[in-house]
Formats: sequence, C-alpha cells, structure tokens
Amino acid sequence: MINARYHLNRAIHLAFAAVVATIFLAGYQTAATADDWSVPPPGATNFSDLPERPVPSAEEALDYVKALETAVARNTHFETAEQRLEDIALSVMLDPEAAFAYVRDEIRTEPYQGHLRQPDAVMAARGGNDHDKAQTLAALLRSMGYDTRLVEAPMTADMAEAIQSAACGKVGQGDDHVWRLAALQSETMARVKARAERSISALHDALPDNVSPNPMPKTSNERHVWVQARIGRDWVNLDPTLASAKFGATPAVPGEILTDPIGAHTVSITLELESLINGKLRRKQILTQRLSVPEMTEQPIALFFGPATAGIGSVLNDALGGLAGNAPSMRAFMTVSGSMIKSTPFAAPGRVNQSTDLFQQEQKETVTAITLHVRSDVAGQITSKEERVLLDLLSTEQRQSVAASGTLDPSALAEPKMGQKYPASLESIRQIVLGNGGLSPRLAALRLSGLLLELPETLKQMSVGKPDPEAVMWYSWVAASTVALASEELIRARPASAGVCIMAARPRLLISGTQTLPEGGIVNWIDWTLDDIGIAGTLDKPDADATARLLRIWHGALQSALETEAILTQNGVPNGSIPPEKGSFIPLVGRQLAERGFEASNDLKLGFTVFASEDMSADAWWRLDPHTGRADARVALAGNARKFYPKPGDGVARSGIADAGKTAEQMAKDPKGFKQRFQRDLRQQMRREAEAKRKADALRKKSKGGTEYTIILGNVSITISAHAGAGIGTAIMLAIGYALFG
Repeated sequence: MINARYHLNRAIHLAFAAVVATIFLAGYQTAATADDWSVPPPGATNFSDLPERPVPSAEEALDYVKALETAVARNTHFETAEQRLEDIALSVMLDPEAAFAYVRDEIRTEPYQGHLRQPDAVMAARGGNDHDKAQTLAALLRSMGYDTRLVEAPMTADMAEAIQSAACGKVGQGDDHVWRLAALQSETMARVKARAERSISALHDALPDNVSPNPMPKTSNERHVWVQARIGRDWVNLDPTLASAKFGATPAVPGEILTDPIGAHTVSITLELESLINGKLRRKQILTQRLSVPEMTEQPIALFFGPATAGIGSVLNDALGGLAGNAPSMRAFMTVSGSMIKSTPFAAPGRVNQSTDLFQQEQKETVTAITLHVRSDVAGQITSKEERVLLDLLSTEQRQSVAASGTLDPSALAEPKMGQKYPASLESIRQIVLGNGGLSPRLAALRLSGLLLELPETLKQMSVGKPDPEAVMWYSWVAASTVALASEELIRARPASAGVCIMAARPRLLISGTQTLPEGGIVNWIDWTLDDIGIAGTLDKPDADATARLLRIWHGALQSALETEAILTQNGVPNGSIPPEKGSFIPLVGRQLAERGFEASNDLKLGFTVFASEDMSADAWWRLDPHTGRADARVALAGNARKFYPKPGDGVARSGIADAGKTAEQMAKDPKGFKQRFQRDLRQQMRREAEAKRKADALRKKSKGGTEYTIILGNVSITISAHAGAGIGTAIMLAIGYALFG
C-alpha cells in the first residue's frame, strides 16, 4: 500500500525546495538587463536557438550569508526606486504646490474606468486614472496636514481625448531588478523574448486576411474627478490630470463635491458543480467570493479541496495528498487574507451519492464536472470573464448527446484519474494573485526577506519530516506573486509603437497550481486567468487600430513565454525540456479539435481562432481573437498554462537547499566578518536615519504629519522615523542581522 504520509511530506519537500530555489538561490545572480521589448518588425522573427538558461547543480546549496546581504541591497534599491507618500511629503518640504506638481508630472494619467488602485498601488505603478490620481494627491496632502475633498464634473470629450492621447508619454520605463525577484536572470529574459518572437511570427501569419481590427476603445469614466484642498481659508482646485494643469486653476466645468463614490473594480470567483441526478445534468454554485480589487490586491488567496469536516492543518494535508482512504464528502476551501470560506459539501466526483429531494424521493447524484468561473466587473459592466475546468468526466460527444436526449446513463461516465484519496486534479493547491498594475516590488522584496529569515527554522522542520503546510502555502503564494510582479513589469517595460501603447488597465488574476501525483511527484503550472490589457494612444492615426491589435498579440506571446520560462526556472529544469513550437500554426478542426476537449471547442464558439503547431502536445492549443488581437496559449484543464511534469532525468533534485546542516555551515563560514559587516552597515544606516529624523522633526512643526514606530527584534529595540522611508527596509534587515548575530 502507498504510504500516503510519506508522499505528502515528499511533495511538500519538493514544492518547498522549488520555491526556495526560485526565490533565494538564483536571486543574487547577475541582474536581468534591459532589452528592447518593442514588437519585432515583420520578417525579423526567424527563430534561432534559445540562449542558455542557468540551471543550478543538485549539489549547490544556498549561501545564506550572501542571500542575506543580497536581501539588504535589494530592499535598499526598492525603497529608493518606489517612493511612498511619506517619502514624497518629506522630499517636497511639505509644499502643497510641489506635491501637486509631483503627482501631475511623475504619475502618468491612464485611461481606464472605475476605481482600480489605492494610492500605494498608484505610486508603485506610477500611473492611474484621474480618480485614482486625485485620491493619491489627496492622501499626500492629508499626510502633510491639509484638509482635502474630491470634486467631480461631467467628463468632457476634449478631456477624454487629451487623456487618451497623452497616456503613452511615460511607458517603456521598466526596472530590470524586478525580474530578479522572480529569479528571472538575463539569460532567462532573453529566452522569454526569443520564445515570444517565434510565437508572434506564427500568430501574425495565422491572422485571417479578411478580418479587420476593432477600433481602439475610448475608455474613461463618465465623471471627471479632481482635488480641492483647504489652503488658508480657501478651498483650492488641484487637478493633476494633464501635464498642462496649473496649481489652483479654475476648472472649465465647475465641480461638485463627490458624494457617490466611483465604482471599484471587482473580481468574482465562483465554483460550479455539475451533477448527474437521475439521468439528467444539473448545475449549481457551491462557492462564490466577490473581491474588491483596490482593497484585495497584494492579499494572499488560495483555493484547495479536502474533507468536508477537518481542521485547517488536516485540510491542507489532504489537499496535498492526505491519508489513504475514502471520504464520504468533500468541500472546496478558499482562504482570503487568512479567513476561510467553505463551499457546500459534495460527494467525491465519480462516486454515486444516495440522497432524498424535498419530497422525500430517493435520488442518485454523481458529480461529473467542477468548473472555476472568474469574472471582472466595473460600474455594473462585465469587462472580462473566464472559466477553468478543474474536473470533467464527460466527453464532448456525451455532452452533445445529453443536450439532444436529455438523459445519460451513469455507467457511461469516465472514471476520474485518482490521486491518493480524491481525483488527482482536486488534490491540488491553487495560489491566486490578484493584480491591478500596481503590485509593489518594495513589498515583494520585504516578503522575500521575511521568508529568508524564517528559512533556517523551516528547513529544520523539513529535515525532521514535520513540514508546516501553512508555511509552505505562504512560501508558494510569495513565489507566485513574484511571477505576477514580473509580468506587470514586462508590461511597463514595453514602449509605445506608432503612438499606441498598452497598460495594465484592468484587474489581472494569476493562478499558480501545485498538484501531487500518486507516485509522489508534483506537477506545477502557471495560468494567467484574467490577462486583458488596456490600449491608449493617438486615435486618429490611420494605422492605430492595426497597431493596437498587434500589441495585444505581442502581449499574448510574451505572457506565454514568461509562463513557460518561469515554470522551468521554478523547477530547476534543463534547458531543452520544453523547446519552442516549430512550424506554422494550423487551424484545429474535426478530430484535432475534439481531442483537446470541449474547452477548445468553446473557444471557437466564443469567436477565437483556434490552432496549434504540429509539435504541440495533444492537450495544448493557441487561441486568437482576430478582431482585438487577444491571444494566449491554452492547456486542457489548466487554462493558459504551461505545465511541467517532473520525471526522472527531467529535473534537478534540490537536496542541497533543504539540508539544514549545510545551511548552518554556510552561516558559520565567517561569523566574525559577517558580524562586523552588519554592525558597520547598521551604524551607517542609523546615522542616516537620525539625520532624516532630525529633518522630519523640523518639518513636522509646520504640519500635523509625522509619527514614529519601534521595531522590536529579539533583544534589539530600534526607533525609526516613519518619514525616513528611504532606508527603513535596510534598517530592518540590518537590525535583524544584529539581533541574530550579536
């Protein structure tokens, strides 16, 4: 009999080792360098051999001391690169006119609807629409001691046109260091570009000749929002929307106080259960959660399955394999920022469940499919929706037969591929990262630093066979969030083409999955479930619509390439494991379409062109909207994912990372030198903090702003000024190092 507990520990061990390799081992290699992420010109996309991606050896252990030093340097970089409101307040000397100029000039105005980003996300994205920029300016002025309020007026056609045309002025300004957070080095990003060039060449050739691109959308709110601040006795109009705006200028259209807030973007996640009840198919929702995008971005979310009655530890263990045996019923569980949401219970798929209806009539119910629905809304309008089939026991032909006859014999159902206790596809954990174009590299770097400091204790638990499933969940979500962040940075790094540019103007949702296999291995995948982008630029150019379509195709090609390389990097896979597709893309029809399941057929019904190259696997295809250019690679039952199944010889066992003894050796390698360096850097940082605090105290007399907080780390207590933001991350890391090493 299979030792399920052994396989559980083994699976957690493997998953954790892959995450550690991604986050720490590659994190201090050569930085990814800037590259030209423009759309390659036609005829220049002939694919050559992929650049070599660095793959660590199995014996290479984590240099803990070097990783700590890298974390300090990384935090320092992002504290400087990503300024916060308190940093700006200090840099402008609490001058409201300078604060207005900063938001007007340094944060680009993007043409999207609704409320998408909070001020911190606007600062991280260095962009926002007129409403989100106004909220950011208001928050900045309030931190300086000024009363503020938002006002509104109807959005004029001239204002909307000006916002659309000026939006591309600050694109193509990515930060190469962000990719390092996801362990994507120079060679890896070169591979991403090479893969994408191959794909866009085939995608462009596959575009139907007789289909015209959709007109570029004109996107803006119906109401224009700006700030009024009380300066002296007067309420002064401050509209940072356009670069030509003047401090205190009278608006063309008088404003009224904003009393009805601009609607926030929301994302709804719903699980739908399909059951065969007395020969007929029925569908019902078993779990739904509606998320406010501005509030829930950066919050950890996970989806998994387990027994209907269990504590959190048992649930997570069962989600990764669990103990062998049969369960009478299951639930889906979603954690949102630590809160647990449970689905209604259901019978394990493929098993007949005897029950009675409202009239006490016996009925036989068999779960035949579980589908994940994801929908994005703003102002009551659906902006995008996707579905992912998690499990399906019916063929396309059977569904067509049921639709025609209305009945189905339960004996005709396919047997689900079983894991250790439940169907294999349900013995999984799906980490969900919600993005809005404003994911914070600074926060990501701090999260990685926290994981690094917990690493010795975590490895100690791993080494004695007692891994903490919740800790592994957190590690896995952080790893997924770095991939989401790298993807947003790739959008920001893309320059305008012929006056047209793209931006992350809608909610984006990444699902990173880990699933155990009965033989003890794991399968990982990455799926950008919501990945639509916004388009802006000069609308009256004759080729603007065609350029917008081409930019969307290029985005889809880059995203697919990034997914592929990210999953290969996470698993330490040799370079030739997933070669790029070769040959032309051929439209899928007949048997080739049917063997990819009803998802591919459904894509065709939705208006996508569906095709694949000759060397793509039988469960994979590309879909392309010929009107908009939206494109993504798809894998049956995994979305637009790139799956990798580790098999003997395909991956690298990262035993060196999960060995607490080797880590201890690295930490003890040069304790005296390590201690001296940290003490020296700590003293220098504290001097900078003291000087910054002195300046902040002097400025604070002019306003209401300014607080202090104390960090207590072991036996060390350090007071740091909240105004001195540029060095806080470094000070925290140095203080922790000081506490650890004396």
